[in-house]
Amino acid sequence: MIGVAGLRSGEEHRASRLGLTGRRIILGVGLGMLALALSPPLVALSRRYVAGEALQFSLLAFGVPMSFTVGAPWLTFRRSGHVEAAPGWATRLARARSRKREPSRSVALVVVFCLVVVAWRLPQVVDAVARHSLLAGLEALTLVPVGVALFLELLYSPPFEPRSSRPLRLGLAAVAMWLSWILAYMIGFAHVGWFDAYRHVPGDGLSLFADQELTAGILWFVPFCCFVPIEAANLIGWLRGDDDPDAELRRLTSEDHRRAGADLIAEPNRLTD
Repeated sequence: MIGVAGLRSGEEHRASRLGLTGRRIILGVGLGMLALALSPPLVALSRRYVAGEALQFSLLAFGVPMSFTVGAPWLTFRRSGHVEAAPGWATRLARARSRKREPSRSVALVVVFCLVVVAWRLPQVVDAVARHSLLAGLEALTLVPVGVALFLELLYSPPFEPRSSRPLRLGLAAVAMWLSWILAYMIGFAHVGWFDAYRHVPGDGLSLFADQELTAGILWFVPFCCFVPIEAANLIGWLRGDDDPDAELRRLTSEDHRRAGADLIAEPNRLTD
């Protein structure tokens, strides 16, 4: 299957040059962020301050999924650090994805991601997470897989390739990023507390408004660090004109197959005539 078995497009070559060391570092960063998000110190901080909960949420929704996608934990490597063939299950899944390249599937994944993000930012849900720390595990089990599914639509993670064009990827990344930014602005400009589970005592730690301002900054900064590089890379690739060079070959191959099928159907008719 084109786009799965080898390194053909410029995007794939750039991804392969990251090598074993680079991917291990990025994957290690992702594992470190996951451990931090579920660590007792941050869990305790998330129960005291909204900013702590926002940091936990941002790591699970954006930082960890992006690191896992770029780090490609499903790949195996040669000793030299070059990309080796992916395991059978990953190759089969990549082939199945490559057959379903309708833009609607990418859009649907972004919609699901946005719904999950909004669900975990509802005041009632944030209050529940603050009161019951075990919900952080459920938060991780939902946000991380959905986030990885989103970033697989935006980034090349061999053997998985994005299923949409660069212009669409630009739009999808912008939607996901701006959703978090809108939530950040709503909290940052609020003049009242959003969450009942957090009690701010004057003179004891952060004030209500300082906590919410810091929360807004976290919900802005983490998505910025994750999505702006993706936007820049896709914009540069689009302007250079290297938007999915395999797509045209796939289209031509599909047309050849259709024409061959039509000829086979027409041949008996010509013999009859």
